[in-house]
Amino acid sequence: MYIPSSLYPTAYQSIVSRARASPDCTTFLLVSPDVDALCAARALAFLFKQDDVVARIHPVASYDTVAQMQTELEGKDVRSLILINLGGLLDLYDMFSYLPPTALIHVLDSHRPIELRTLFQSSAYATALFDVRRARGKGRGVGSERDLPEKEMTVVVWSDAEGDESREGVKEAWEAMQYEPDSDSDSDSDSDGDLPRGRRGGSGSDDEDDEDEDGARVGKRRRTSTEPQPLSKAQRHRYRSRMAKYYDAGAYYGQSVAGQVFLLAVLLERADTDSVWLAILGLTHQFNTNAIDRERYEGYVTLLSDEVARLSSTASSLVASSDPLASTGPNDRSIRPSEELRFCLFRHWNLYDSMYHSGYMGSKMKLWTERGRRNLSGMLAKMGCPLSESSEIYQHMATDLKNSLFGKIEALAPEYGLHDLIVPSFVRKSGYRTDIAAADAVEGIGALLEVATGVRLDFGNAVGGRRAAGGHEADREHGGREEWAEGVRGWVGRGEGKENRPLGREVGRNGKDGEGEDEEESEESRRERRDKDWGLRNFWLAWDALDHDTSLLRSALPLSMALHRAVMDQGGYILEKQAIKSLRTYRLAIIKEGPDLAVFRHPSTLLRLALWLVDAVRDLVGQGAVAAGAGAAGKKPKSLPFVLASLNEEKDTFLVVGVVGAVEYGDVKKNPFAAAFKRAIDTSGSIGRGTSFESSAVEIRREHLDKFLKDLALS
Repeated sequence: MYIPSSLYPTAYQSIVSRARASPDCTTFLLVSPDVDALCAARALAFLFKQDDVVARIHPVASYDTVAQMQTELEGKDVRSLILINLGGLLDLYDMFSYLPPTALIHVLDSHRPIELRTLFQSSAYATALFDVRRARGKGRGVGSERDLPEKEMTVVVWSDAEGDESREGVKEAWEAMQYEPDSDSDSDSDSDGDLPRGRRGGSGSDDEDDEDEDGARVGKRRRTSTEPQPLSKAQRHRYRSRMAKYYDAGAYYGQSVAGQVFLLAVLLERADTDSVWLAILGLTHQFNTNAIDRERYEGYVTLLSDEVARLSSTASSLVASSDPLASTGPNDRSIRPSEELRFCLFRHWNLYDSMYHSGYMGSKMKLWTERGRRNLSGMLAKMGCPLSESSEIYQHMATDLKNSLFGKIEALAPEYGLHDLIVPSFVRKSGYRTDIAAADAVEGIGALLEVATGVRLDFGNAVGGRRAAGGHEADREHGGREEWAEGVRGWVGRGEGKENRPLGREVGRNGKDGEGEDEEESEESRRERRDKDWGLRNFWLAWDALDHDTSLLRSALPLSMALHRAVMDQGGYILEKQAIKSLRTYRLAIIKEGPDLAVFRHPSTLLRLALWLVDAVRDLVGQGAVAAGAGAAGKKPKSLPFVLASLNEEKDTFLVVGVVGAVEYGDVKKNPFAAAFKRAIDTSGSIGRGTSFESSAVEIRREHLDKFLKDLALS
């Protein structure tokens, strides 16, 4: 079943009351390893801490990992299981059938569409618990569960308001098919096996056939006007088509889960600057990854700006009545709205490289070409910013240049086609240190989740423009490390003192190298365990990076810079070599070699590259269409979906991702690749599996890739 936002406090109070009723840990969180989910889990953990609720947090990277949680959860007194940014796409009643009947499964998931059985199936207990007439709603008190029906395991989806109208239409179809009485008519063409997921036999199936010899119904089995009627063949076809349309329309995203938890905090009257900052990061992550379009993003920014102003009003009045210099102190953690340039980490990098490695600037100005780089240098010259100055760390630039930077860039932007260069966002103070923009924090945390361990990146060339301009002294701002001069290596975190071990080696639980730790363990099992350990470590590093002490977050910024460089280099190489094939239904690029091949084993990193290529190809196709006269004819250039495959040499597989590019920059279209990938796998007989909770990413055996791609083109 799903609940509206007004019932979030009731759901939360149910979790608290269940936790307090037992001395054991009965609350478990399964968290997807993405920035939005991490922020939501962090905010929810803070609320639990206020209510003395003990909860165990498990990072899970894929549905295979979720299935493996059975060994951890089975047999335990699980009363509240909370899934954060996962679970909406599968039948959770089947997946968690081993849980005790007293369990409530709470789903906070921004992925859409949601499995219909998960969305609509309920129980008498849950229906009574979330009856709006008995919901308490606010405060620290716990909703009473007295006088309720017997507990029954139920999935509760924390819903947002988006899509409610279309949801009602598919709900009618699902309920009609779910509770339709069995009938002999049309049974040859409408068997249960043809029904969509979640279909079960109707509870009243015996009522229609229990007649006496005269044809009269027996006693209480007589049909009433409220009992479901058997559906005609046309009705079944219509309802099935409606449900199929719901699933096949494509994947998209609802409200960020960090935003949902912040809304819970507001309704509980416990919102503060930390919770609104986490909501801002979740929203920014969605915008940066093209999960939502600019219109939706700006709508949420407006709402969060009001919350920032409300939560900051008391502090602002105190500051205004005292010395203005007191507004910046060592403990200042205030948030303020800002207009942000779409440059990569420009407050912590140098201006040239932040522009050069920006996905927006790279696609708009074709910076992978010599001509594009000359245009960038020319733009800086028109701004009155010499290369030597633009290659200095931003904080070390001349004050007059920094003060006039926004105005000069805004004036020159139309000349270079940079019409969406400035976006509304937020920055947070960090005492006397450089402010942290929301986009910068998301970049740092995302890099930690993706490549903090297990990957070697080229840090030495992370500032190619700055180095070319004269090789200044290595900057020591980030944790006192000379990150600009260390070359190809693993990332060094705060206080570690040595780089992470290279691929193929790990530290075992006994403190020795993982090699030979278990002679009987297969290579595949060892590799899976190693990748899982790396994923867990990345998750908890990113978790710690959300602390008030921003040292770890700042030390991750060079990691993000190196990651941006890898994406830029690989994308530029693909375009320069004209390695993109235009097929009938999509564009295709395959990565089989290169110094950064291991970097793109992570689905989120490969999706970064795919989105970068989509933006670049969009502008190339658009310019070509205008040159050919399509613009004058009023026709928009054709925008094909993009499929990107990257080889994993260790596993002898390809990671394949599919993204959809809109014609206009900033627009977002539904992604049909989840259903298309499944059809292609079924048709081709390929061996494929999901490696993350992104439905548009799948892992395919190397020998099956060609057949898979051919069938994908025909699907």
